[in-house]
Amino acid sequence: MHEVIDQMLSQAPFLYWVILLFLFGLCVGSFLNVVIARLPKMILDESYTGNLLWPRSHCLGCNKTISWYHNIPLLSFVILKGRCNFCHAGISMQYPIVEFVSGVIAVILPFYFGLNSVTLVSVIFCWFLLALFVIDVKSYLLPDGLTLSLLWLGLLVNSYNFFVTLSSAVYGAIFGYVVFWLVAYLYKILRKKEGLGLGDAKFIAALGAWFGIMQLPLIIAASSILALIFAVVQMCRGRMTMQRALPLGPFLAIVAMVLLCLSLWSMRVVPSVRIGGNVLPPAYLAVADFKKCLATQSMGTWEAYCLPETKPDSCPQASWDSLNSSGGSGLTVCGS
Repeated sequence: MHEVIDQMLSQAPFLYWVILLFLFGLCVGSFLNVVIARLPKMILDESYTGNLLWPRSHCLGCNKTISWYHNIPLLSFVILKGRCNFCHAGISMQYPIVEFVSGVIAVILPFYFGLNSVTLVSVIFCWFLLALFVIDVKSYLLPDGLTLSLLWLGLLVNSYNFFVTLSSAVYGAIFGYVVFWLVAYLYKILRKKEGLGLGDAKFIAALGAWFGIMQLPLIIAASSILALIFAVVQMCRGRMTMQRALPLGPFLAIVAMVLLCLSLWSMRVVPSVRIGGNVLPPAYLAVADFKKCLATQSMGTWEAYCLPETKPDSCPQASWDSLNSSGGSGLTVCGS
């Protein structure tokens, strides 16, 4: 399915897609602001009767409904000079920042890594990270609606071997949740109080579903070190005490976004190909100097063999001709 998406994306002019993706990213950012503002209320405030679609956006100062032409992403904030059109109360900088970052995400990943299905799902992944980052900073909350959706989306994406095999994604999700749940449980027993929320465990499980079990130790270690450095710096500046809780979600989101970009960079993402009835993971198509890759699947592990542009001396001519004529669907491998 994603091969068809890759073909469609590659046929449109790049500048057209840059403009379209940025505008679409702004609109997504506007919706993310709604999610950030309302989802914690829906969870924590039993008296709150609204949802993500109702009521319409309104000023938090005077409670008046915002007209559609005053709710245009980014542009309306600039025109209104960051103030409500009715009561002139200040509008939080969160709104334009989230919208702008969302638009940049929608552009910068395709710009550096190409317009294809892998970067498309990567953009969606980053939008989830953006929402979780801001919500955890503001509310110390990682909603199940986001973390579990991200988990299932990761399993769905890797069922097509986008980043890792499905088995690695499943093990990553299980390992991520169980290990962090055990850490939180032991902390509660030893310290007699809650120290780690299960929202973090579900978030790590979701990251395991995206990056696989092998990357989880790196994600947990890097985010923990980053959080520790931040806490030490804040305490040295007198802005934080040992008693203050520090959300881990923002640091997990930062590490996940960096790891995603490094993964895409190392993969040099190109459209996936189907060989022998199996989808070859994009990671094995990373070397631009090779034009044909063969893959076999053994015991759930992918092995890839790439052929250079010209026939190696060690490769019999008959085998080379056979591979070219069959489109690389055979299992005969010539050493590169």
